[in-house]
Formats: sequence, C-alpha cells, structure tokens
Amino acid sequence: AALVIALSQLPAMLGVRGASGASFPAALATLVAGLPAAVPSTAAFGIAALAALLLARRAWPRAPGALAVSVAAIAVSAWTGYERVGPVVG
Repeated sequence: AALVIALSQLPAMLGVRGASGASFPAALATLVAGLPAAVPSTAAFGIAALAALLLARRAWPRAPGALAVSVAAIAVSAWTGYERVGPVVG
C-alpha cells in the first residue's frame, strides 16, 4: 500500500501526468514514460522538499518537520514567484 501511495504522489512531485486509478504496473509505466516531459523546476522543488522532510525527521525527530517544510515551501514559492515558472500543486 505504501508503494501505491508513493507512486500516486510522484507525478505531481516531478511535474508529469500520472495514471490515476490505474494498477501499480500501469501507473509505474505511465510515470516512466512521462519522465522525459518532467518539469525540471517542479522536480527540483519536490525533491528538495522531500530531502528537507527526511533531514528534519532525522535531525529533529520530535519537531513537526512536515509542517515546517510545508511552510518553508509555501514561503519560497511565494517569494520566488514560482507560479510563473512551473505548475503549483495544491
């Protein structure tokens, strides 16, 4: 189940179209096929946020890392005018 959930979030994180409601192999194939069309700025933003989540969890396990990363990502997105550069999810 965790793999299905993770796979369902990857298209948005990488800026590609995903196969919603598809089986795991079909969704994976769609994701891999869409990688050449990935939006680099969206992928970088998503990967940086994921890295920050993992770092926060390791460095400060009792702190609300997801909340801190979400607030930081919103602030960076607003400060840089990211909506002009790449798709904003959410």
